[in-house]
Amino acid sequence: MGDKPSESATFRATTPSVPECAELEQVQQQLIAAWIHRDHSALERLLAQEWSMTHTDGRMSTRDEVLRDLDMGVNRLLEGGVDDLRFRVYKDFAVVTGRTRARGEYKGHAYDVRLRFTDVLVRRDGRWQVVASHASRLATEEPAVNKGR
Repeated sequence: MGDKPSESATFRATTPSVPECAELEQVQQQLIAAWIHRDHSALERLLAQEWSMTHTDGRMSTRDEVLRDLDMGVNRLLEGGVDDLRFRVYKDFAVVTGRTRARGEYKGHAYDVRLRFTDVLVRRDGRWQVVASHASRLATEEPAVNKGR
């Protein structure tokens, strides 16, 4: 066996440090701000080239498709925010879960939704980039979650 750690030990989640949590939260806040302000360059920096999004209806979108829709005004986020963020770090990978509230227009139709999301991030060249996102619509307002779990 030797001194080499087992593969399962290599990918065990660690308790993120305060600076890691702050960095990951900052990425989430920068993302929501970039969507609201239609900041194409910020989204290119925060979303990895291979990023994909699984929408609430099961559709999948690539980074290029989403950025094109943003530039064409197909999807316009007018207001939004994230909260209830939780972080798990696996060396240079992280999983962030949280809630999003979003109000905007998609293809001319207004929306006002609350979502649960999961973002998977990778640390590259000292900064975090999102490589995959998934969102589920909240059926009703969620009660406060027990943070002790």
